[in-house]
Amino acid sequence: MYTNNDKFDGEGSGSLDSKLTIFQATCYNLRLFKGELLRAFPTMLKGLARDYFYAYNLNTQTYNKAVSHLRGLFKGLKF
Repeated sequence: MYTNNDKFDGEGSGSLDSKLTIFQATCYNLRLFKGELLRAFPTMLKGLARDYFYAYNLNTQTYNKAVSHLRGLFKGLKF
């Protein structure tokens, strides 16, 4: 259901905001509630972004905090 092109890796796969738009639309279509977004969030990540998500235990944060952490990390990085 989720293609590799739709995933965010933090290394040139597209902006986090554009990938979040795809992710949130997919979750809406699947009728996931807002409280369930964090559980599904890792499916939109790959590579460095996914490694960071698990290394820093972002799965224990709220969805908004996890997004904020990723945004802060990858905001100024250029690969």
